[in-house]
Amino acid sequence: TDGGGGGGGGEAEAGGEAKKKKKKKKKPLDYVFVDTPGQIEVFTWSASGTVISEGLANSFPTVLCFLADTPRCTGPQTFMSNMLQACSMLYRFAGLPLVLCFNKIDVARHEFAEEWMADFEAFFESLDSESAPTRASTTGSYSVSLCRSLALALEPFYKTIRAVGVSAVTGEGCDAFFAHLETARDAYYRDYYPGVLERREKREAEAEARKSANASKFDADHQTQTSAGQPL
Repeated sequence: TDGGGGGGGGEAEAGGEAKKKKKKKKKPLDYVFVDTPGQIEVFTWSASGTVISEGLANSFPTVLCFLADTPRCTGPQTFMSNMLQACSMLYRFAGLPLVLCFNKIDVARHEFAEEWMADFEAFFESLDSESAPTRASTTGSYSVSLCRSLALALEPFYKTIRAVGVSAVTGEGCDAFFAHLETARDAYYRDYYPGVLERREKREAEAEARKSANASKFDADHQTQTSAGQPL
């Protein structure tokens, strides 16, 4: 909030100070970050997730941002789980650009993740090293095989994704993050917005057709009643 009080603190300002704020011209916002409710799996595949995302995307330039917990992603299997979720967002909300943000890079550097995305052989080596103690078990063997297959399947996804590491503590990576947002904004207008205009024109044409049909029906009913001498 403008008041900086947090939790609606700006709205709680009293009397004269609040009136002064109303007289001031508000500075337009450059960015609005919306933290989607619930677990990512629930939001991505629920009806409410679609309603919220499409509602925003039809009104403003909208960019999806998948936030990956970098310290947790140091494990290859956890990393692959996060990449699969990010990819599911990209395909669920088709056309909207996505930025993959690795956070907490002041705690754990994100370069390893960029290397895994660029070189699946490096990911395989880390995966084999992590899974060596459980390789003999059926469950361990299956999970390793699945991660290998997913790494190859997601390679085209890695080549097109915008990825950046960010630290909220030091501010490192923030400039690169906002630069990615600007690039993604251009992608929104290029790839998604034409569809918004097309759907909007279609709705307006359908509304005009219904209006015309209702007017014609009214005129027809009016003529029928007039011919029959019935009062209107």
